[in-house]
Amino acid sequence: MGPYRMRVAYLLASFPNTSEIFIINEIAEAIKQGVDVRVFSLVLPQRPCPHAIVQKIKDRIEYLPAIENPQMMKVLLLHTFFFFNNPRSYLATVRYVIRNRQNDMLWAFKVCVFYAEHIKKFKPDLMHTHFAYGSSLFAMLISMMIGIPYTFTIHGWYDIYKAPPPFLREVIVNSKKTVTVCEYNRSYLMSEFHIPDGQLDVVRCGIPVGKFSPDNDKIDRLIISVGRLHYHKAYHVLVDACKLLADRGVPFSCWIIGDGELRENIQQQINGLGLSDKVLLLGEKSNEDVQALLPKANIFVLTSQVEVLGLVNAEAMASGIPVIGTSVFGVPELVEHGITGYLCDPNDPVSVADYLEFLLDHPDICREMGMKGREKVNRMHNLTLQVNALKNIWV
Repeated sequence: MGPYRMRVAYLLASFPNTSEIFIINEIAEAIKQGVDVRVFSLVLPQRPCPHAIVQKIKDRIEYLPAIENPQMMKVLLLHTFFFFNNPRSYLATVRYVIRNRQNDMLWAFKVCVFYAEHIKKFKPDLMHTHFAYGSSLFAMLISMMIGIPYTFTIHGWYDIYKAPPPFLREVIVNSKKTVTVCEYNRSYLMSEFHIPDGQLDVVRCGIPVGKFSPDNDKIDRLIISVGRLHYHKAYHVLVDACKLLADRGVPFSCWIIGDGELRENIQQQINGLGLSDKVLLLGEKSNEDVQALLPKANIFVLTSQVEVLGLVNAEAMASGIPVIGTSVFGVPELVEHGITGYLCDPNDPVSVADYLEFLLDHPDICREMGMKGREKVNRMHNLTLQVNALKNIWV
């Protein structure tokens, strides 16, 4: 008999999604490190995911049954099964749900048995989930009912700051351990939600640093950005900064990789400012394409109004290029002003343009900042090390 392999059930709202490459990479690396992973996805993704790495894990994905209108007889049968399977745990879960019924608990408890049925068959040692909305409440209730512990990664803006779910504290304190992606998040959660000491750790999102290699054969004076074309990313600020560069007579080109609901608006802004020969929207690209394109640039820019960390900042740093970002949330933990790049206030195209002009005119400083950035990412966001840290929590 071979060595025992830990079994982990990933319970996710939707998988795989293009913008959640950090989850895809985490799962692939956990498998590489010997974990037997099964992904249970509540719904199918709305769009196909272009990342080639998904092909390596697609056989481990199971899409759970839709529960919009569950058959009452099936609900009763499953609840009866779980009651007789472990009466004490089932009744304790019922009491908990009744005490917390104002927090969507009753509905979630009613339907979670459909998911528990499939997860139980896998016989995992542990469940892991990402984001406060979508799947974390189900993971908590299933854990209570069938006795499988769960861990939980909480990421950012929407589920911590803008509209945290009413059950957020419950999901954190009932987990084996909850992790978040930056110290800024951890400090805020500990303070605002009164999380007990030792219950919340920082495990930063990892990237496969070796797949992002510096390249001395650059496209001359190229600026690059990668992100969803969404108002949080504030691409109008980058386009305004490009207009300032053009008005100053600074030669450059700018590629924006990504897609989203604001693509038409951004293209209209580019055309209206006479920048269509300098600023190009390249659309959505696979992670493999991004790995090839980032090293060709001289500078990476992300002018987000809202960005908890910006993992693409780490990908750019791993590619050996400096980052111009915004001093919001946890971004300064990654991008060190004057060392691995520059930080601006949100909605400040003048500062963005000033730093772009300076770096474009000083390629030696670009190279120096780029190398320091790559060294930092290899220490703090190395995928192998971060997944190993997560495995240590699971054990």
